[in-house]
Amino acid sequence: MSRRIYLVTLTASIVFLTIRAILQPENFDFDELAHVHTVTDIMRIGGLPGPAAFPEIAHAGPGGSYAYHYSPPSPYLAAAAPATLTGRTPETTDILVFMRIIAIISSTLTLLVVGKAIRWLVADDSQWEACTFATAGLTLMPGFHSAAASASPETLMFLAIAGLTAALIYANQNRWLHPSTLAVGLAAAAIVGTRHVG
Repeated sequence: MSRRIYLVTLTASIVFLTIRAILQPENFDFDELAHVHTVTDIMRIGGLPGPAAFPEIAHAGPGGSYAYHYSPPSPYLAAAAPATLTGRTPETTDILVFMRIIAIISSTLTLLVVGKAIRWLVADDSQWEACTFATAGLTLMPGFHSAAASASPETLMFLAIAGLTAALIYANQNRWLHPSTLAVGLAAAAIVGTRHVG
């Protein structure tokens, strides 16, 4: 297989994930609205919720809905900050769409990082074949494409895992010199900071 076939597969994967995100009904999977409410809570408060927001693991939010205040806040801050900077408010109805766009971007970056890691690992002509199969396989994995179509922090966790894998390959090839070791540490910290509990 050639680089062209890999790029066609990558493009088709991104188109597939985007169409799925557009067509997927609201709150279809991954407790979407609970994640949206967590982001809108942060936007409403102007920061992380205080101790009063933690009486239960997932506390009842507006209209009896739920929010995930007990999970690592980094994915929610990553959505709340640009949403606020682009003029959105907790009352706007497009927060779900905005978070799905972030999920598509995160999933696309995950596919790109996986492709780069494979090219580092496979040095011969079969690297494009390996990239093509890995991209197609990851895209068609139900948990991956479902998360990519949802307002969920899982996509950032997938990106962090792909980043750690790439960092480990990079570090191994560079005999664990300081910059490569730092990359592994940062990627591992990203996994801790994005891992959704529950």
